[in-house]
Amino acid sequence: MDYIEMVEKVREELLQEVNRRCDALIRNYQEEEQGISSRPENQKRILAWVSPATLKGKKPVSMTFASGETIATPT
Repeated sequence: MDYIEMVEKVREELLQEVNRRCDALIRNYQEEEQGISSRPENQKRILAWVSPATLKGKKPVSMTFASGETIATPT
């Protein structure tokens, strides 16, 4: 396998992963909107990088990183 084929394969895998995660986010959002969420907590989820003003006056309860690690933000 040459270098270009390897890069193309990695690109395909990354695109599949991005699509899978975006589909999961959309599915979770739709379930919460319809009130059929299986999670016990009912927390609003927003993308913090859309606008910093989005968080003004709100207290985030946790931060979730791209790796999937979630850290509580008690203060």
